[in-house]
Amino acid sequence: CYTARRILISDIYRKRMLILDFPFGERATASSHLFAMLTETYDIGTLAAAHDLGGTYNLNLALHTSTGQYVARVYRPWITRDRLQTVHRLKHALNTHNLPVILPFPTRTEATYTLFEERLVEVEPLLRIDRVNEALPSYLQAATMLGQLHNGLLQAEGDTAIPDPYIANYAPPDQLKSWILHVEEQLQYATHPRVSEAKAICSTALTLLEAVCHWWDRYGATLPQQLIHGDYGLGNIAFREGQIIGLLDFDFVARRERLFELAYTIFWMIYRLQSGPLTPIIWDQVRQFITHYEQTSSVLLTDTEHASLPIEMVRVPLYWIAEAAFLPDPVDVVLHHASHVALAQHIYNDQDLWLKGLQAA
Repeated sequence: CYTARRILISDIYRKRMLILDFPFGERATASSHLFAMLTETYDIGTLAAAHDLGGTYNLNLALHTSTGQYVARVYRPWITRDRLQTVHRLKHALNTHNLPVILPFPTRTEATYTLFEERLVEVEPLLRIDRVNEALPSYLQAATMLGQLHNGLLQAEGDTAIPDPYIANYAPPDQLKSWILHVEEQLQYATHPRVSEAKAICSTALTLLEAVCHWWDRYGATLPQQLIHGDYGLGNIAFREGQIIGLLDFDFVARRERLFELAYTIFWMIYRLQSGPLTPIIWDQVRQFITHYEQTSSVLLTDTEHASLPIEMVRVPLYWIAEAAFLPDPVDVVLHHASHVALAQHIYNDQDLWLKGLQAA
């Protein structure tokens, strides 16, 4: 009877969740067949060397050839032709607005992508970039560019109906709740030596999510939406000699509330810059980020967006806890994000510092 109940509970949660009913697939690997296809399909000359640039989902290969340097990106199977074609059109539209978007290198037949073993492949020029400087000035430059990018995305949106990505770092709060409840149920049967720590983190995440859900019920429908980059941060911005020369990785671009984009980038800024408990200095840096964004954005933040920024930041790492529902080692995933959830808790506890600053301003 106990076993049957466990199976029933699992089945109920699976039905409540968004089932991954598409080919997930492993990350692609480099091979001589892939290299041969690339040199045959693209006019890039003779391949001299190649190395893996990393990337969680896609295989990103730096290609050093007789004609120059390129990046070949081999996607996971869930990326569809329709989605990639639309993203390419969007990037071309953004390029016409003088945004530093890297365009795909054409094949010999002038296509913007090709196919290898049922996976979509694109090639781009490899940029010569400087090491990212994880400091406030870099984030403020990113904020200024984000305002310009949102302007471009807003203008391109009317001509670009883009399919939602199957995988992203975003889910509505009710969906997050169902996923995290499933993670919690999985932890009940885990034998990992640190499972009790994972359970405590999961419990904290659910408590924070209750506050997020309450906020979302009141204000979610009032937040302005538009196309957003979806993974905007210093890791996807190319700098050279102190200037932004490239905006990278549009895999998660979708129509969302724009406040989520700001919250996502600022969450990472705080995580990288703070070295202990949050202080008024950190919140002043957040204000500087918003100021730089609004200096270039064609649409200023609403009062609700300003006031809701901390709670939207709280939401950011909850996705990574929820994502454990789909991964083979949920305990390790939850433990990996312990510091992120802890920061979310600090932000939630200290949001009055942000609100007092708004009132003072």
